[in-house]
Amino acid sequence: DPRMFKILGANMYKGDLGKVAVKELIQNAVDSVRHLNLQGKISVNVDNATRTINVVDNGHGMLPEVMSKELVDIGGSYKPTEGSSGGFGLAKVAMFANSETTKIISVAKKGKDHIRTTLEGSGEDWVNKTMKMDSVRLLDYTGETGTSVQIKLSPAVTWNTWAVEAQVRNTLSKDFMPGLEAKVDGRDLSPLESPSTPLTTLSIPGAKIDLYSSGETFDVGAARVSVYNNRLYQFDLYISLPQAVKLPQQIIANVKASLSPEDPDYPFTTSREE
Repeated sequence: DPRMFKILGANMYKGDLGKVAVKELIQNAVDSVRHLNLQGKISVNVDNATRTINVVDNGHGMLPEVMSKELVDIGGSYKPTEGSSGGFGLAKVAMFANSETTKIISVAKKGKDHIRTTLEGSGEDWVNKTMKMDSVRLLDYTGETGTSVQIKLSPAVTWNTWAVEAQVRNTLSKDFMPGLEAKVDGRDLSPLESPSTPLTTLSIPGAKIDLYSSGETFDVGAARVSVYNNRLYQFDLYISLPQAVKLPQQIIANVKASLSPEDPDYPFTTSREE
């Protein structure tokens, strides 16, 4: 029963669904522009009052068959590319099944042509597989490829305005994500200053971890480590210490997985909250 997936998806995550949706939509956009390096651009716009998230990227876009497989099929997902931060996975169940409205517009190249594909509908449409999809071949198109995703979440799901903004703000980084711009409730968010050179690299089963630090040192009884997945912010990890020690103001652990999310040794949980 698809409605079971709706309930499952919304309850897989510890935090609120607004924060999860923001993280997953940005993550998917980042993966789509990685091949562009510094030419990759992502725009994020969040409206707390209407619970609306809009993410636009200039990546390779999605053809109709890819959009159907990636975003419509409950169990379907294209394999992430090397160096990606992961695919939608079950997060798409949580987001799309619990939305009031979803509208996705994507332009992708196919041979010498460009195809624009539009997918729209409600959460009920997504669950019942009645989303409306249209595609059209663009003649003499000279614009960019890319994707725009706009989701308005249902008032029935959790949405913490502070957590949503914190997730967006922590993702912004001049060094890690230079092409990412974001607004929350019409306000431009400034990118964070992040260290660009790792202090050391650790090896764990299934991944390597680059450790960064910056800022003044302070006597603290607990360490806060910002955990990244292939240079994209995921969550903060708090580690209690037996006694106060001097630690840098900012500690970053950038995890670079060498395994797919389906592998049992993948270094993150399915929800990438741990």
